[in-house]
Amino acid sequence: MADLGVSPTDLDHKPRGPLELPAHFKNAKDGSYMCKAHGNANCKSCFGWKKQITKLQKEGKKEASKKKTDTGTNLY
Repeated sequence: MADLGVSPTDLDHKPRGPLELPAHFKNAKDGSYMCKAHGNANCKSCFGWKKQITKLQKEGKKEASKKKTDTGTNLY
């Protein structure tokens, strides 16, 4: 990796916890999981994993940009 100009520390990201599963229940008839809010097994607003991942990614970028501006010194 050093040949490529990338060190392993550049790739270390802040560890994230697991995605949270919304309130749900298991359907007794077919065993599928359904959201409690909408009663739908294919609920895109509750089971939208892509939406949750995108939100976490934006929050991470925002936090990283804050750290870049905060690391400067006040010697000037």
